[in-house]
Amino acid sequence: KSSQPVLQIDRFQVIERLGMGGFGTVWKALDTELGRTVALKIPRRGRLAKADVDEFKHEARVAAKLRHANIVTVHEIGHDGDNDFIISDYIEGVSLARFN
Repeated sequence: KSSQPVLQIDRFQVIERLGMGGFGTVWKALDTELGRTVALKIPRRGRLAKADVDEFKHEARVAAKLRHANIVTVHEIGHDGDNDFIISDYIEGVSLARFN
């Protein structure tokens, strides 16, 4: 058994990093209340002004209104300690970065 501590943000237990971008990091996580795997997006700490946090939340609100089979559903936004986050569907498969 690993002695490494488990990262927990709100009710989401981080499993592994899926990708990083200029704005933040996306993690595979377990929703411990609903027992489902989700994608957890967290902006980079220390790099966000209030306007950036507002833009991050606006992005989530706009995406949450979209409904299409080819668009990942945004389920919620939240804040835990110093972390703002977006929870969306986790899609198993090949990373789109592979096609860049």
